[in-house]
Amino acid sequence: MVSRLRLRFTSLACLAISSLPLACSDRLADGVSGSGVADESGTFASADEIGTEAEGGSTSMSGSESASTSAETTSMSDTGSTSDTGSTSDTGSTSDTGSTSDTGSTSDTGSTSDTGSTSDTGSTSDTGTTGNEVCVGACGTPGCGACPDGEFIDFGDFSIGATEVTIGQYTEFLAVDFGLEGLPDTCTWKADFTPDSWGSQSQKNPDLPVTSVDWCDASAYCTWAGGHICGLVGGQAAALADFDNPNTNEWFAACTDSGAQTYPYGNAYDPQACNGVDAGLGAVAPAGSLAGCEGGQPGLFDLSGNVWEWESGCADSPMTDDETEECRYRGGSYFSGASVLRCSIDAKRARGYRNANTGIRCCATP
Repeated sequence: MVSRLRLRFTSLACLAISSLPLACSDRLADGVSGSGVADESGTFASADEIGTEAEGGSTSMSGSESASTSAETTSMSDTGSTSDTGSTSDTGSTSDTGSTSDTGSTSDTGSTSDTGSTSDTGSTSDTGTTGNEVCVGACGTPGCGACPDGEFIDFGDFSIGATEVTIGQYTEFLAVDFGLEGLPDTCTWKADFTPDSWGSQSQKNPDLPVTSVDWCDASAYCTWAGGHICGLVGGQAAALADFDNPNTNEWFAACTDSGAQTYPYGNAYDPQACNGVDAGLGAVAPAGSLAGCEGGQPGLFDLSGNVWEWESGCADSPMTDDETEECRYRGGSYFSGASVLRCSIDAKRARGYRNANTGIRCCATP
């Protein structure tokens, strides 16, 4: 049997996004997490990664921006053409030194309470975890716990999470004994879904995005929440080649408002709109807290910057083991510059890759 970890339920605080002022120093001083200069042992990213994701220059429609490190290669392709006026030069490839060692503790033996309730008619409806019951379905069904709070933005043929998945929402997921049965065969190597450094991360602001999760963690959470990792419109997994078609790719359609713009908020780069390197925050910000980082539809936040978001597309490499096979993630992070923060950027990491700048956003079909 796969070992599983239970954690105490942490309720998710509602975040009054519209009331937050726009100045970064005022709106996020109390909510930003991490120093942005250390490893996973207590802060949120490697100093090596600072600024190195900001590429300028022009990229052709069929070109690619390649980012590599000695430990891992992140290939990036981009259909946009952007002139970067920042301090980082671009010769057609991106040098990305952003691999972060995860030395934090991931063991947490918190207990799990039963959220079952009894209706006035005398029948008992239990959506919590009881005994050794394993969740084999979605939240709201027996043994799978209550569904987390959170809005989805409707695009007609699909919907997408209004924000990145938060620590509070992920805590609810970990309180459930979620089985591996519903996951892709490529995730059979997983033992549990506990993020790296969860002991410290779980004590932070519950409105911060959950980080240090791999592709299978994202798949498990989105399946439990009743959705899927964003992929093709209709819910199928996207091929690696299908990342920039607003008619077929859910994440790209949402970010560009169905192909109408370069950034989620418009065509011109605004260094203060989203949590990228030029915003100067240097750390993850609470999900949905930047009023300027809204779009491609009203109520949709942080598709540019803050944390990378896993997407469904993965390589089909028979000679590569499942854990190291490359999968796509989108959107850039708080270390990213103008060109990486475009909706068209497409980066890849190993399926088992975890980093304190990488999180989750889910999509759903009607």
